[in-house]
Amino acid sequence: MVNEEQIKPEQSLGFFLIARYIKVTGLWGNRVYFMVQKSEEHS
Repeated sequence: MVNEEQIKPEQSLGFFLIARYIKVTGLWGNRVYFMVQKSEEHS
């Protein structure tokens, strides 16, 4: 996990857009988000 202090403004904006996207798309958006999270953890 990344500490909030290390989050840059553009990263938090991206997170906001992702969170909003998940709300709009519902469960499918959730699935995509978790897939992205897993791929980021492995890289």
